[in-house]
Amino acid sequence: MINASTDVIRMRAVYEGQVQGVGFRATTLQLAQDRAVTGFVRNCEDGTVELEVQGARSDVQALLDAIQHEFGDSIRSIDFKESGSVTSEEQVFEIRY
Repeated sequence: MINASTDVIRMRAVYEGQVQGVGFRATTLQLAQDRAVTGFVRNCEDGTVELEVQGARSDVQALLDAIQHEFGDSIRSIDFKESGSVTSEEQVFEIRY
């Protein structure tokens, strides 16, 4: 659960490279469970992986850093975008299909 008194952000990242078929989603889910974040990760039809994550700025950054550490050699590019639409509807971080 996210502490409402922190600086909560929502970030969208699209990962390009050898990111499908390498355990990217499952590993991202594991990494997210170690942090107070919500959101999702999913494969896209164009071969990219989309991540939307929200939480305290430090937790979101820690997750992004951990993903980069795990898959840095497989990632060709990342398109980051901070979104102003933080939602209170999400309760977990999940893999979407």
